[in-house]
Amino acid sequence: MSYLKRKMTTAAEFAEKVLKTDIRYIARGGFWLTVGRGASMLSSLLLSIAFANLLPKETYGSYKYILSIASVMSLFTLPGMNTAVTQAVARGHEKTLFSATKERIKWGAIGSVVGLCVAGYYLVQHNAFLAIATSIVAIFLPFMDPFTTYNAFLQGKKNFKWSTLAGNIMQICTAVILLIGMWLSKNALVILVLYFAANALMRYFVFRRVSASVDRSTMDDTQALSYGKHLSAMNILGEIAGNLDNFLAFHFLGPTGVASYSIATAPADQAKGFLSFSDPLLFPQFSKHSDEDIRKHIGRKFFWYGVFGAVVVAGYWIVAPFFFRLVLPQYADMIFLSLLYSLSLLNAVSTPAIIYLGAKRKIKEQYISTLCAYLFQIGSMTLLTAYYGLPGLIVARILTRYFGASLNIFFFLKPFPQKAT
Repeated sequence: MSYLKRKMTTAAEFAEKVLKTDIRYIARGGFWLTVGRGASMLSSLLLSIAFANLLPKETYGSYKYILSIASVMSLFTLPGMNTAVTQAVARGHEKTLFSATKERIKWGAIGSVVGLCVAGYYLVQHNAFLAIATSIVAIFLPFMDPFTTYNAFLQGKKNFKWSTLAGNIMQICTAVILLIGMWLSKNALVILVLYFAANALMRYFVFRRVSASVDRSTMDDTQALSYGKHLSAMNILGEIAGNLDNFLAFHFLGPTGVASYSIATAPADQAKGFLSFSDPLLFPQFSKHSDEDIRKHIGRKFFWYGVFGAVVVAGYWIVAPFFFRLVLPQYADMIFLSLLYSLSLLNAVSTPAIIYLGAKRKIKEQYISTLCAYLFQIGSMTLLTAYYGLPGLIVARILTRYFGASLNIFFFLKPFPQKAT
């Protein structure tokens, strides 16, 4: 064992010289993140298969549409605060967890009031289904997303083991609850209540456990809340654009169109999550290191992210046709569109630039790149879906990812000059 350990250390040192990357740090944290991504992908994949086989297309499409409404409403809970908390905790400001969570709950309560007003509008329009669905979302809004700051804290502490275990346990429990719900009822509203109730309770429980480990003698990061609000503001158009696909599919193609689109894009979207497994490892490192040190070694990170993305796409093209025919035969007509959509994963090459802009608080660059990308996404999705239906929607998403990747790389290479202090 001693001989093997020496050989592994020698191999790691050689790899670090070649890749200009802390391989041992990635191995320690990356193991848990890889396990977490793998378990998450498997759980989400099995759940998608269950949805596709246990629910009618209309029910599944309606459920996904409601989740898109919920995702847009979650903007009130300041989702960008998680990034700010991770950065603050990485710098030793652990108490920021509490102030950030309180701020998110406060804004979530405001969102609940807005959501109930929207539900009232649907009720006046005699759309009972959307009125009830929006009310359910509004009720749970302040009690679900705000408590995800526990994960931002764990990542800032580089405690990837417990971040992974907590996330996986909650995801598996939620999947089991939803499976039972689908077995007992085909009603989208019942399944929605189960989803929100399970997530709200489990996230609160984990938050309480994690918050007990916070060093309360540390100081708040006075700029974290402001930065988190900036990031959340940047996400407004992004969240709308990110859910516009389901809105457009629902409008032009109906609930069955939403179901078909969700199945066609789900595998590649899960693979995208796997491609980003090392993001939490890089973010704390980028936050601590100087700009000069990052730029000195980041070129190889661009290269390897690009290679990894190409390998995943090639593997998906081999596996996907067999997977659809064996497991999702009722959606076999989506094989070509799913393969086409997987090409969007090649934008992984831009990931180091995205992490750099966030870790170094390049607010102006992030505002411009996200605004341009989201406007492009909204315009392209609307036009291409209206004229070409589901294929147009898929192409618009691919083009948007490439456009956004190009912008992030550009602003990494050509950032705005810093003011002298």
